[in-house]
Amino acid sequence: MNEPREKETTGTREKILLSAEKLIGKKGYAQVSMRDIAEDACVSLGQITYHFNSKDALFIEVVRNLTSSFLKDFNKTPKGKRSGPENAAEILRQSKNALLKSPDKRKMLMDFSNMALWSGDYAAEFNSLFSKMERAIKEDSPSADGADCSEIVKIASSITIGASMFHLITGDREILGIFDKVADAFEKNFEK
Repeated sequence: MNEPREKETTGTREKILLSAEKLIGKKGYAQVSMRDIAEDACVSLGQITYHFNSKDALFIEVVRNLTSSFLKDFNKTPKGKRSGPENAAEILRQSKNALLKSPDKRKMLMDFSNMALWSGDYAAEFNSLFSKMERAIKEDSPSADGADCSEIVKIASSITIGASMFHLITGDREILGIFDKVADAFEKNFEK
């Protein structure tokens, strides 16, 4: 008897997440209210607070979903005995493609990274993202790689954040070439 209600609850939660992702991606976190999200999702404010106790909790969940989606795409790439730097190169190339494919999602991640400067909860989630990327890079790398995966993740992430921010602010498409240049450098300088 509880199954239909559970399905309805899950559907409502997904509608809220999709509306939050769409609106925050287009307008930015500060410009979107819980009421805006409720109206877009065709739910009440009470339904949002039932699933998410705050706007911050909702936004963190949206970012977790985006991160999970990105890492799933990374994990779908053909695996072999790639080194950590080769995996980092793949992440950089996928970051460039993600930026071109969905700039609103990239804007949202930039908004999130800026908020991590001011909020302990956001900073913890941001650090968790780096840990997940490090695990993804290490997962398929030979154990005697010789390169420190945490440093590789920091380099790749810094370039991704910086180049994405520059592109989103200025519209300069030439900066996107930095993704490929650094990916090539990872592969060439850390050859087996």
